[in-house]
Amino acid sequence: MCSVAVTTETNNEDDEDDVRIRKYQPSSRDLPSVQKLFADGMRFQNAGEWYIQQSLASDLSSIEKIYFVGRGTFLVMERIILTTGSWVTSVHQFYSSLGFTNMGNVEYQNSGIILTNFQMIF
Repeated sequence: MCSVAVTTETNNEDDEDDVRIRKYQPSSRDLPSVQKLFADGMRFQNAGEWYIQQSLASDLSSIEKIYFVGRGTFLVMERIILTTGSWVTSVHQFYSSLGFTNMGNVEYQNSGIILTNFQMIF
């Protein structure tokens, strides 16, 4: 199991909007990205292709109808940084396969634990 931290920290103090979280927009841009991220993640975890296709055809084909019921919502993040252990190379491969860029290693609070940051800009 791997933990992932999503952070808004940046090396550029002038860039205040590093992470943008917004409501899903039923547009040609959001749906394919959400579906691809889901399918790639499930395949990486060796989920059955039947499950993936069933999910894509059901709730992930009409996100606004399924998730926006009542108080529900579906959020999309733009420009994100993921941090994971530097030793978890299989997760590094997964992030890279999704289009994340390896931004290098950092030491966690002078503990000797080395973490790797990955960033994606949409």
